[in-house]
Amino acid sequence: MATVDAGVEVLKTRKKVGQIVGISSFAGVRGFPGLSSYSASKAGFTNFLESARMELLDEGITVTTILPGFIDTPINHHLPERPFIIDSKKGARKICNIIEKKKKVAFVPWFPWSLLHLFFKFLPDFMYYKLKDRLMKDR
Repeated sequence: MATVDAGVEVLKTRKKVGQIVGISSFAGVRGFPGLSSYSASKAGFTNFLESARMELLDEGITVTTILPGFIDTPINHHLPERPFIIDSKKGARKICNIIEKKKKVAFVPWFPWSLLHLFFKFLPDFMYYKLKDRLMKDR
């Protein structure tokens, strides 16, 4: 968040239009068992970027939020499961395309993560809690 704020100040001081890009995560959609701190930090960052986007609408500064699913990098090699994983080169290409198109919010890859986002975000709590054992498998 401090880096985003610093970037915005540079753009405002130089009176330049520009783009701020924040990498969040699909994990910020709901609180995932075993990932409480990570989920919370990503949810907070996603909401921070949304607020910044609204605050900067009239400044000529685009704010892009990228929400990756699993991209094959060392940060997730230890996880027992990495569903719908894509390799890092493909993930980087997709992220670059999103940035070039100046999208506001985008999932990487779009399918299946954008659909899973809707599913998890609007799934009633009682149903989400029933998934707990599957979500915590091998943890």
